[in-house]
Amino acid sequence: MIIGREKEKSILDKYYHSDESNFICLYGRRRVGKTYLIKNYFSNRFFLNISGVQNGSKSEQLNNFQYELKIKRKLKNWFDAFNCLREKIEQSKDNEKKVIFFDELAWLYTTKSDLIRALEYFWNQFCTGRKDILLIVCSSASSWIIDKIVNNTGGLYNRLSEILHIEPFTLNECVSYFEYKKIELNKFDILESYMVFGGVPYYYNFFRINYSLAQNIDYLFFSKDAPLKNEFKQLYASLYTKYENYLKIIETIGNKAKGLTRKEILKETGLEGGTLTTILNDLTFSGFIYEYINYGNIKKGSVFQLIDNFSVFYLSFKPQIEQSVENYYFSILNTPLLSAWKGYAFERVCFLEIKQIIKALEINGISTQTKSFFNNETQIDLIIDRADNIIDLVEIKYYNDEYVIDENYYKKLLKRKAVFINEIKTKKSVHFVFVSVFGLKTNMYSNIIQKSITINGLFN
Repeated sequence: MIIGREKEKSILDKYYHSDESNFICLYGRRRVGKTYLIKNYFSNRFFLNISGVQNGSKSEQLNNFQYELKIKRKLKNWFDAFNCLREKIEQSKDNEKKVIFFDELAWLYTTKSDLIRALEYFWNQFCTGRKDILLIVCSSASSWIIDKIVNNTGGLYNRLSEILHIEPFTLNECVSYFEYKKIELNKFDILESYMVFGGVPYYYNFFRINYSLAQNIDYLFFSKDAPLKNEFKQLYASLYTKYENYLKIIETIGNKAKGLTRKEILKETGLEGGTLTTILNDLTFSGFIYEYINYGNIKKGSVFQLIDNFSVFYLSFKPQIEQSVENYYFSILNTPLLSAWKGYAFERVCFLEIKQIIKALEINGISTQTKSFFNNETQIDLIIDRADNIIDLVEIKYYNDEYVIDENYYKKLLKRKAVFINEIKTKKSVHFVFVSVFGLKTNMYSNIIQKSITINGLFN
């Protein structure tokens, strides 16, 4: 059973039934379900299914290739390996499409490896001359596969048929997952689970069907043998060499809910500029952080924010997780501490579900750009600049009832709008959009909001 992924399944189906050979590249955050999608979609239709071994030597990787290809002689190098694969294909009497899957390709690539050159030669000299090859490469090290495969300037330049970015589940896909697993959660609980786990299927797989959401969070993070207790470090260690520097950046940015500028990160971490640039690019490609560019494309003023919900939750309660404080989540359920955390977490969810907000605004067919705005007077985390001559300033509030705009908040909104218009000098109409769980309570101040979107809009 493959939950969601309708677009991805349609693309895979298209190329599987194509009358020519095709080359597909998949990338995405670790644990997001890339391998699950490919293995379950193609099931037993693989001609070769090989996965890299983390920190494995070249000889270990080649030995595994030899085993999966079911040949007896020892392979000398990757050119030898691909020649053997070529011979196997030529000997095959099967007329069906031959699906060749290289999972975690970055792990197969070792120091001074000839893997990429051998792959280039195999594709260009053999596969392109046939009509029955579907070659799929995949990696959780997103920046690596973008650099080595997608942006390849050598033999693989412009050779890819499709680039698939496998993203975490949307809220709607989470609903489908929980229904399939027969886990009873309402929309409010699913939203809260998304704040913690960020739509990563691997984490939801640990849920106990007879537990409430709070019980599951306590079990997965705070119990003595919590399944996700060591996941944070393992997540980054599996993706990056010198992962300690990546963790330093993640923790530095994660400790500031609104994010940090590049200059501030440099000051906090003490890393060299070139190293920092590489790490920021890697983490952005992998979807762990996001660069908010100030309205007007003022690049030097951009802010980097940690948007991986799992990482944010872990860092928010790191001491209690490391000390295995039993039932900790239960103990803070109705406290200001958790309420404050939920407020920022809901903002991230709204950013991740921006397509749903645009849909709720009924502007799907209109060209839009999403940015942020900040100066010494105010900060607006989410702005939707629309081609229909409107700019939406998005206000996001997490509240367990209808939200009431009082006189003070009303005046803050008026000032925020005035500062924005004065700074940008826009001729477009500027509207307020309000996103909350249960919507707005109508009163004398609520008409400052042009559109109110509730939890139903995020799930629509």
